[in-house]
Amino acid sequence: MVRIRRFGIVQTANVVAAIYAIVIAIFFLPIAAFIAVAGRETGLGEVGAVAVVVGGLIIALIYAVVIWIFTALAAALYNLVAGRVGGIEIQLETVMSRPEAPVATWGQPRPPAAAPPPPEPPGAQGA
Repeated sequence: MVRIRRFGIVQTANVVAAIYAIVIAIFFLPIAAFIAVAGRETGLGEVGAVAVVVGGLIIALIYAVVIWIFTALAAALYNLVAGRVGGIEIQLETVMSRPEAPVATWGQPRPPAAAPPPPEPPGAQGA
């Protein structure tokens, strides 16, 4: 068993906020495209499409900042509690990996194959 005693507060908050920002962007892009197309149909034109994109980016940025703050608070609280009760225990397992298959080297020349060993001279057998 391995025990998580503490989290790096800033690093944990950075990682979680970045993940949330990426997820929000993935969900936001199709919605923004739909609203931009619908905005052209309703007469809002280019201004409406730009407003949707800029507004969505601002909301995603604010969301990432709020997530960063709450993750930092949660990590600090975990560190405080884990110092008293011991932290979360996890069991790790070592997995033996299979031999890797050769990787194709696209665009790069392959190294030359090793030359075969020279033949033995006559009369050197059994010497």
